[in-house]
Amino acid sequence: MHPTVAKLVEEVRDLPMSMSETLPAVIEACDNADTSVNDLTGLISADQSLVAMLLKLANSAYYGYARRIETLPEAIVLLGFSTIKSLAITATTMNLLFQSEDELSEVRHEIWSHSLGVGVAARALARKRGNIHPEKAFVAGLLHDLGMIILSVYRKDDFLKVLSTAQDRGITYEQAEQDLLGFTHAELGAQVAEAWSFPATHCEAIRCHHDPASATLQQGLAQVAHLADWMVVDLGVGKLVDCEQPEPNEQALAEFRIPRKDLPRVVESLRRLFAESDAFMPEGSQGSPMKEAM
Repeated sequence: MHPTVAKLVEEVRDLPMSMSETLPAVIEACDNADTSVNDLTGLISADQSLVAMLLKLANSAYYGYARRIETLPEAIVLLGFSTIKSLAITATTMNLLFQSEDELSEVRHEIWSHSLGVGVAARALARKRGNIHPEKAFVAGLLHDLGMIILSVYRKDDFLKVLSTAQDRGITYEQAEQDLLGFTHAELGAQVAEAWSFPATHCEAIRCHHDPASATLQQGLAQVAHLADWMVVDLGVGKLVDCEQPEPNEQALAEFRIPRKDLPRVVESLRRLFAESDAFMPEGSQGSPMKEAM
């Protein structure tokens, strides 16, 4: 492991637990086969900020559902304990993005909109294909840029330097990371996810979302995160650097039965899916990059 990655992982290893007194009990309950929906509802309800974020994420995951998810028990039943556990950790951590206003606040809002958009797109792709659990796809999409989020909070100077270098040289953000830092946000995110005890398949999807062919545990999950990421960037959401992104992986396109000539049509269907959503920003944020990009 790269020394900087190892140091960052140690810095944030206990982050989710330190940000919510409720989270350890929620995780334990989700792992207990005897826990009921009522039990889990009672535990989560002790942290109203967690409730609010979980409902927002649930409505994002189920965007296009026949009706809005209004209650926590409904979200738990629809998503399942495993997804609720992952989203509880994610929701707690995502609050970190919006604790303070600084020069990167706008960029973090864009990353958040992009992450939610990729989660929704991954779920939609998984539902079409049928061989990947849609909620697993949503979580993989939501978490794919976890490493970028960590960098933007804990290594602001490095993050800004990578952004400016990529922009100046006309290269991708990932290439600038590798050149300047010696690692990418994909590797950092995977290592952090592993430290937070996310499933190995999700850690792999984070690590391989730019190179799904290198995935070995569940390649389809990495492929769906990869394609969803590519499509959402193509819509202009989360495109932090003004350069042409590499073409999507051919094997991933084939797996999801998307001929290259049909890519514009699929991306346009995502544009329509997102067009009326207000679920892509945290409460209290001003505007939505997702909506502004439509």
